[in-house]
Amino acid sequence: MLLAESHKRLASLTKDPAQYKQLLKKLIVQGLWKLQEPTVILVCRKQDVALVKEVISSATDEYKHKSGKDCNVELDTQTFLPPGPEFATSEGEICSGGVVLSSNEGRIICSNTLDARLAMGYEQNLPKIRTTLFGKSLTRVHYD
Repeated sequence: MLLAESHKRLASLTKDPAQYKQLLKKLIVQGLWKLQEPTVILVCRKQDVALVKEVISSATDEYKHKSGKDCNVELDTQTFLPPGPEFATSEGEICSGGVVLSSNEGRIICSNTLDARLAMGYEQNLPKIRTTLFGKSLTRVHYD
């Protein structure tokens, strides 16, 4: 239930094109930092291609300025992430937004989609969520 509500709120982030465009730029820059490769392939949702094209150059420039490293980012226009919930035609996969960056012929992948970031945050905070929902555990396990 908590995860489903979070997914709904994520979808609202993409409704404001100006705000979402800035978010995409930040996600691209962060992905470039994680990969630190000279050539990167970027994949996005089909509905986001125009926005990504608008920010890809400034994201690359920001990365180059901060890292001092050259990087060539190529937008893959043949492969796309699943569509957003508002464009999904069936009960199949959906993607709330964001990008996936890869290098070395797809051997190194940085999934910087909103869904991947939500899943990561959820997993990292699961102990806190459990404590909030159910209280502190009464028993302690000791490992020797």
